[in-house]
Amino acid sequence: MGQLKIAEQGSIGERCVDGFGRIAVDWHTAPNVSVAHAERTASPANVKLVEGSPDWALALHMANRIRRAQLDAALRDTIGKSVVKNAPNKAQLSRIRMLVREALRAKDSTLVSAVVKSDEDGRDKKAMKRHARDQFEKARVIVGGSTIGLLAWLQTLGSSPNKVWEQINLGDMQLPAIGGATAVDPPALEYAARLIDGVLRKAAQEDTN
Repeated sequence: MGQLKIAEQGSIGERCVDGFGRIAVDWHTAPNVSVAHAERTASPANVKLVEGSPDWALALHMANRIRRAQLDAALRDTIGKSVVKNAPNKAQLSRIRMLVREALRAKDSTLVSAVVKSDEDGRDKKAMKRHARDQFEKARVIVGGSTIGLLAWLQTLGSSPNKVWEQINLGDMQLPAIGGATAVDPPALEYAARLIDGVLRKAAQEDTN
C-alpha cells in the first residue's frame, strides 16, 4: 500500500489534476448484494372499506362488473350447449323472442306466462293459439343439463324468473367481494329473457342449417 501511495504522489502519467493518471484496483468487481425479505402486509382481500364511502361504492361497482362477467360467461356456455328437439317453426320462435324482449323492457315476466299458459276453452285472447301451442308442446329443450318440454320451460321461466340461476350452471361460483363490498346479482328477469332468447335463436339457426 505504501508503494502505491508513493506512485500516486509521483504521479502515473500526466494531467493528474484533471483525473488522469490514477490507479484503480479491482475497479470492475461487483459489490455484494444482500436481500432482506419485507414484512408481510395485510392482504387486499382483508381490507374493509367504510360502507357508503366513495371507495366502497367504487369497490361495489367493480365487484358487480366481475359478477356480470361471470354470469355472462355461464349464460353463453348454457346457450351454446342447449338443444331444442322438434322445434316449432321459425315464425313461432320469433314471436316468443319478441315477447320476452317486450317483457324485459316492461320488467314484467307475466307477459310471457300469460301467453304460454293453458287455455283449454280458447277464450283468453292473450294465450297462444291451439295450432301454435301444439308445436311448443311437441318440442323438447335440453338446457342446463335437464330435458323438459319447451312449453313447460317457458312457463317456468315466465312465472319464476329466479329459476334461471339453476339453469345457467353457476356451479360453486361465489359472489365477488372487494374490501367488504359484495356483489349483488342483477335482476333474474334479465337473464331469464336472455336465456330464452338465446336458446330460441340457436334453435332457429340450426333449423335453417
